[in-house]
Formats: sequence, C-alpha cells, structure tokens
Amino acid sequence: MLLKPLGSFLMGAGFVVGAVVGVSLIAGINVAGLPLLVAIGLGKLTFLGAIGLMGVGAGLRRLATRQEQRRLASVSQSGEEP
Repeated sequence: MLLKPLGSFLMGAGFVVGAVVGVSLIAGINVAGLPLLVAIGLGKLTFLGAIGLMGVGAGLRRLATRQEQRRLASVSQSGEEP
C-alpha cells in the first residue's frame, strides 16, 4: 500500500522540520530583517506545522495497518491464501 510509506515520510518530515526549528531557536539563528517577536511567532507556527505533519503521518500509518488487518481477516475467513 502507499499509505504506510507516505505516513512514515510525513512523520519523518515533521521530525526534521521540528528539529531544525528547535536548533535554530536555541542557536539564535534569525531571519534577517524580522523583529525578534515575529521570528519567535514564526518558529511557534512552524512547530505547530511539524506536529501536524507527524499527526497526519501517524494517522495514515494507522489507517494502512487497519486496512491490512481487515484484508487479512477477510482472507482468513474465506479460506483463501493471502
């Protein structure tokens, strides 16, 4: 299925985005020309985006696992081999 690899990719992308933003905030890396308050707000919004990516990725992986379990259950009930 396509859902499980896509979910893994989205969770990984969310982790990478969150890690990069976290390191940049800790290190004090700032976008030139932005006031500090705007940069912190942008960082917080990016964290929310990273959390959203990880949540959607986890949901897709769960959906793929649920579909696979249902498919295996229906195959085992019908007596056919997977």
